[in-house]
Amino acid sequence: AKVIFPSTHLIFENCKKNKSRFNENSTPMPNLAYSRSKYDCEKLLKKNKINYIILRLGSVYGHTSDKKRMFNLPNLFALRAKNSLDLKLFSGGVQIKSIVSVNDVARAMFFLTKKKYFNQTYNLVSQHFTVKKIGQICKKYNKKISLKPTKNKIPYEGYYMNCKKIKKTGFKFVYNYEDFVKDFIKIV
Repeated sequence: AKVIFPSTHLIFENCKKNKSRFNENSTPMPNLAYSRSKYDCEKLLKKNKINYIILRLGSVYGHTSDKKRMFNLPNLFALRAKNSLDLKLFSGGVQIKSIVSVNDVARAMFFLTKKKYFNQTYNLVSQHFTVKKIGQICKKYNKKISLKPTKNKIPYEGYYMNCKKIKKTGFKFVYNYEDFVKDFIKIV
């Protein structure tokens, strides 16, 4: 049996160097309870010699009936744009967001169950955008909304997740954020 554990890119949330690039060998630096608990689970899997695959997911976006999942930034901006609500860009929207489609997450999990990869960690992030770019994509499909830069401080400017390792397995990302937004805003 193989355990595929969905971890999070947020295990690097406490990085002090803005716009760093992390790979699977980078030292995690979780801060909040959510990311600390994900990292603790990663360590337990490794310590107990369980046959595992760890996927460090970016902010997952996609269609869902679970309203709670609509409040991470990529989903929230698409939902607000659909409802013709303006988008606030804290600190002008400079923060880097690492994102991935829920469909690519499911595809990667299935792909890795069929392959002979064991006891590995993979970053699973298909795209990196600034918050401002995410807002611009949403505005492209609803021109009625405005992007409202604010001077609110952000804790860090975000970071990039290197995904070369998962790509070396032969896995290919096939979904992108712009297609999601276009389809999401059209749905009645």
